[in-house]
Amino acid sequence: MATQKGMDKWKSKRWYTIYAPAVFEKKAMGEIPANDEKSVMGRNVKITLSNLTGNPEHSYTNVIFKVIEVSGNAASTRLERIELPYSYTKSIAKKFRGVFDAIVKTKSSDGTTLVVKVLGITARKAAHAKIKAMRKELSVFTEKFFASGTADEGVKAIIEKRYQEGAAAQLKNIVPINNLEVKKLEVH
Repeated sequence: MATQKGMDKWKSKRWYTIYAPAVFEKKAMGEIPANDEKSVMGRNVKITLSNLTGNPEHSYTNVIFKVIEVSGNAASTRLERIELPYSYTKSIAKKFRGVFDAIVKTKSSDGTTLVVKVLGITARKAAHAKIKAMRKELSVFTEKFFASGTADEGVKAIIEKRYQEGAAAQLKNIVPINNLEVKKLEVH
């Protein structure tokens, strides 16, 4: 019996260059293959923050973008979320330390909804009442911080650790803070 040779699917694909949003200076992040523009739309692209900033301290931070527009061979993206891997968050939580999480949903001045998930490590074990007070104080600080600027300014503040330093300074009056990290930032 004779068999028909099919066309190689890879030869029919085109390569599209993925560009980061304006907050990351629209840097080219890489290329992805696709059959047509429609199949590129809506794709998620995961990259480490150090590839965008050039700072090796950001190598443990993952950034996820979603493709929102394709024109020619260029694909524009928007920020979907920034997250720390579980292995990193587990490594900073040490024995005989207090650990607390806080999830704060807030809006920026441009109307963008942000969900900020914070992980805090205290210098020593903390009572439950103090942890509740820290969560409440962190919630108030976060809402004020992000309401005063745009979403892009808030993302830059988290990347540059200005938000974390400001929040830690607010919380140190309740319990001394060893480390405060944004575990995940979701942009809606």
